[in-house]
Amino acid sequence: MKLLTNDSRHEVLSWFLVCTLFCLGSSFNLHAEESESIRKQPKPDLTPSFTMEEGKDINDYILDLGNPSAEVRMKAIDGLAATVTKESIERIGGLLISDKDPGVRQKAAKTLGILKDFRAGPFLGQAVMEDGDHRVKVEAIYAIASIKDNTYKEVLENVISNDPDTYALTAAIKALDTFTKDP
Repeated sequence: MKLLTNDSRHEVLSWFLVCTLFCLGSSFNLHAEESESIRKQPKPDLTPSFTMEEGKDINDYILDLGNPSAEVRMKAIDGLAATVTKESIERIGGLLISDKDPGVRQKAAKTLGILKDFRAGPFLGQAVMEDGDHRVKVEAIYAIASIKDNTYKEVLENVISNDPDTYALTAAIKALDTFTKDP
């Protein structure tokens, strides 16, 4: 059995690297083509539709906001969101600012973002600046981005400059990017 010399080892290693890089390059092209075809497919509408339960009106949901159960308060958010009135936006915004349960506050922020109503801006801005739960803060940041009210760009810039929370920082950068990309 003949051993490889240093020169032939380098030659084998070089061919191995060339073949490996060629195969990897081909694989990346296949993945890029697959990704492009996936991007061209129509996206399903995943926006939840808010409905009121039969037999309930806005006053019933307003009463439910004071229920000790977080689950009941979350269902009340859905019922109020179905009306999209000034009062419902203010009630949902009030929960965002003052509810003791971070899950309820997070749902309130997400719902306000889905509704895309500019009247939610002050509540969302306050939540971004004052809420101690990063999940609530991030959801409020994304809601501000969905409303696209330039009034709150400064709030996002403040998060980028001063907030030590990396989740909030990342969300604020992405949110500000939507302001610059979309008219």
